[in-house]
Amino acid sequence: LFLMREAGARVYDVPLVTDAHDSVFIKDSGVLVSDKGRAFAFAARPTYEPRLLEQPDRIKEFKSLGIEIKDFAKANFEGGDFVMLPGEAGALMGYGFRTERECAKQL
Repeated sequence: LFLMREAGARVYDVPLVTDAHDSVFIKDSGVLVSDKGRAFAFAARPTYEPRLLEQPDRIKEFKSLGIEIKDFAKANFEGGDFVMLPGEAGALMGYGFRTERECAKQL
């Protein structure tokens, strides 16, 4: 984390969600972007029940950190299946058993 902060990244500390054993994978909770110093999120809709259980706490935590929720996935989507390319060159999204292809249109 030190190197990420040194490189200029904004690092958020978020708590573990009790009884959600996979909640250590915070990237799956959504896609975060920043614009002019403001942070925005596209909130995930996990496919599997254990991941769904953590989303209300994650949304609450995002909001408490000043991250505005711009939209919620309308189909199954996990943030770990999406990555933005440097310099606004585009993005890559995988789809399959965790993320549905139709989310690409929404993103």
